[in-house]
Amino acid sequence: MNENEILDRNDLRTIIREELTAQAQNIDALPEVETLEGLKALPAFKGTDIVLTPLALLRGERGEQGEKGEKGEPGEKGERGEPGDSHFTEELNEAKKSLETLITSKNDDTKRLVTALQERINTLVGSNASEAIDSFNEVIKFLGGVKDNDTLNALLAKINERLNTLETTKVTTLENSVSSLQEKLTEETSTRETAVTTINETITELKNKKIVAEEVTTTENGGTRELTLQAGKVYALFENVDKLRIKAIAPPENTKEVAEVMLYFHTGQNSGSGVVTRSGDAPTISFEGVILPKDVAVENNMFYEVSFKYNPIARKYTALVVSWAIA
Repeated sequence: MNENEILDRNDLRTIIREELTAQAQNIDALPEVETLEGLKALPAFKGTDIVLTPLALLRGERGEQGEKGEKGEPGEKGERGEPGDSHFTEELNEAKKSLETLITSKNDDTKRLVTALQERINTLVGSNASEAIDSFNEVIKFLGGVKDNDTLNALLAKINERLNTLETTKVTTLENSVSSLQEKLTEETSTRETAVTTINETITELKNKKIVAEEVTTTENGGTRELTLQAGKVYALFENVDKLRIKAIAPPENTKEVAEVMLYFHTGQNSGSGVVTRSGDAPTISFEGVILPKDVAVENNMFYEVSFKYNPIARKYTALVVSWAIA
């Protein structure tokens, strides 16, 4: 616009109102001037209307300008008028306060909106903001292209289907875990029941177990019959022997264990009707590694029961000999 072009008052008012409205959105961005040179008027509020205030009213009215001289000579200045009405200054200050209040109010509302939006975004995206925003923007872009209800309904149906699948999967996983746990409990219970049954059967067997003597035979060694015994057994020697050596019994692995051995033999004569007396000298019987009671002598025509027990202090077997005559 040419600076010499004269604007209609209404047009000027419209321009100022539009400019004020635009600038009111960010008053801090308005430029500041150092002098009043070149300024003709200031905008102001009159009630709720924006009006244009000549600068002359702020300085007091001037007199009419003198006629121009020939060849562009300036006319004489008119006399200075009386100072302007102070009521205008009050209106100007009031308008300024109203404008500042309006802008401050809008700024506060904007700040609150931005703060609320930021908090909402932080809640949604958590720590991985970039990834969440990218994904969110992709979803928004996709949904922005969906215009028909059928597509939206299909999306909702697919989402529900996915949720149902997830729920079913979780339920199935939980059921499988419970079933596996039940199987393990059943298996463990069965194992324990089997162990208890085995223990009870063993106890019953031990209670009802009958001691059976093992028939033992001797070996020949230079005219002497030798007999080897093992701990924890019961032996019965039915042979007719004239000279017998009972070899040393091996000690138990645990030297504190009181291991036992039983031996039954006779010094009579075997016959078809059983053991009977015989004539002649009594057989000679010797023991290796065994502590015998004092004055123990093997006699002829006797039944003998010898109990060997391992003595953990002496670390040898002791023998308890019981005998009775053959009838």
